Amino acid sequence: MLFGRRHDVAYQQEVAGNPKQRHHVRFWHTPAGWMLPGGAEVDWLGAGTYDTAVGISWFTLQVTHRIDENTDIERDFVVSSMIDADTSVVVNSLPNFTTGYHSRNGGGDRFITDGALPIVNVSDVVAAPPEPQHDEPASTRNAYRRAPLSAIAAALLTIAVSILDIIVIAVGLFTEQVDGVTAEDEALLQTARLVILGFFVVLLIIELLFVRAFLRRGRRARVVLMTLLSLSILTSALNYLYGVSALKLDWTLLSATLQCIALIAFATESTARWVRSRAEDEESGAAAVPA
Repeated sequence: MLFGRRHDVAYQQEVAGNPKQRHHVRFWHTPAGWMLPGGAEVDWLGAGTYDTAVGISWFTLQVTHRIDENTDIERDFVVSSMIDADTSVVVNSLPNFTTGYHSRNGGGDRFITDGALPIVNVSDVVAAPPEPQHDEPASTRNAYRRAPLSAIAAALLTIAVSILDIIVIAVGLFTEQVDGVTAEDEALLQTARLVILGFFVVLLIIELLFVRAFLRRGRRARVVLMTLLSLSILTSALNYLYGVSALKLDWTLLSATLQCIALIAFATESTARWVRSRAEDEESGAAAVPA
């Protein structure tokens, strides 16, 4: 976030076709009259990183790209790429704009900088004539619609926890011994067990249908699944709080932990943006249909 908003423009260059490793640069348009400390006026601010892998954020536990700590190398790569692309590009570097320091970014990754700030002037660059409009390649559209890693992780965790919950419930129902039960009562008990198990199986099927709808970029399905996960986590917490369940390393604690991870994956920005893209596709499709 910069100037209270996300970036206005972003570019990436994958390394050897691997989306996990990429050169990534974002640009923010500065407000009118905004100046850098010291009085230099710029129209855009950029931030470049080299993404080395996909991992879990140390601070938010969300699925994100991990960055290389030597951000100055990526800064120099971006600037040199612009100079190589057009000789009209002029670069004025401000050495020691900030003191050299090391810290961690919002994802918890360590980064180091020498404090130098390049100002790139592209005023003399002649813009290339606009190219004729072409239909977007199918591969590009498919890549845009492809589910991000966080969405896939959320769906898989939800399915896995639900299925394992059913197994745990079934084992608990049919292995529990009840003393002093007659043969007639035992038959009724077995029927009750089957009814209870059938109820949870129906709930599992419904949840799987919601997961399927979510993987089709269903916004309501995502909200429903997040609500169900939140209620399940809250129930587990209340059971521990009021002594219904003992606080120990067991399936209940593991299940709640996995549900928390799934909830975080559902709530990631990449998942939310991917789900919203369905509405954008529908709007663009409707706009393309002649009235």
